[in-house]
Amino acid sequence: MSKNRKKNLALGIGTGVALSAGVGYLAYRKYASLRDNSDFLFVADNKTVDFSEEVFEDVSVVALASNILIDLSAAIADDNPMTLYVKGMGSNLDVVVPEGWNVKTEGLAKGSQLDNGTEFDYDDIKAPLLFIDYDLKGASLNVFYAFDQEELLEEDIEEALEDLAEEVEEVLEDLVEED
Repeated sequence: MSKNRKKNLALGIGTGVALSAGVGYLAYRKYASLRDNSDFLFVADNKTVDFSEEVFEDVSVVALASNILIDLSAAIADDNPMTLYVKGMGSNLDVVVPEGWNVKTEGLAKGSQLDNGTEFDYDDIKAPLLFIDYDLKGASLNVFYAFDQEELLEEDIEEALEDLAEEVEEVLEDLVEED
């Protein structure tokens, strides 16, 4: 190998190592910044953040390539307006709030989807007020009211029994017609 070629190869390898170290350092600084400035940080995770029976105050959640459920369905509302800060990159974030809370969403969403299934009742000034401040990049944020699973199960059972009763009735009618 010629002297010039060895020199260029060494220079290329040195540049690659320096560039990799620089990118790694920047990535670590970004991670450390997110970790230090948020209450919850998730990276490539699938978790539930449950605030059952806790007084909910301002909380920040950062999700990177994660699937996160933020469950406020059994949370106790603070007397003051509450804020949930959400930052998502390549993530799916679901926020469940109790029925009757006023929810206002605002923020930035680049290449993202936002679905707010809640309502804001301007006439109900006594309802707990939750602001969701989001910063999304290639993420999905779904906000919806909690539902009573037992009630849904009872409705499903009632519906199934009604369907079964109709089918039995039809079979009996068919048997009577055959005789």
